[in-house]
Amino acid sequence: MSKKQKKQQKTKKATSSGGVFFRAVFLVLFVITSVVCATMLINQNESKSRIEALSRTLDEQLEQATRENTKALSEKEKMGTMEYLEDYARDMLGMVKAGETIYITEK
Repeated sequence: MSKKQKKQQKTKKATSSGGVFFRAVFLVLFVITSVVCATMLINQNESKSRIEALSRTLDEQLEQATRENTKALSEKEKMGTMEYLEDYARDMLGMVKAGETIYITEK
């Protein structure tokens, strides 16, 4: 074998072993990137689930607060009427109208 042929063989070996090294590095980087992306995707799904659960809870609380607000507004409207005041005086304060007779029964 001539010097030129030996030099070409060394160059081929160096090139082919460099190609294998490049492929191995590329494969390792690809696997690491894939694992990182998969981990991020899993974390995003978990975060999304937590946020959706929190959203449902807050929606329920909003609905309850809306119902309570509607009830309070209705009660506020009733408070100004004479009927409400009379019922309140009878039920809560034990008052009666003039001329009424109170009968107390045992239960």
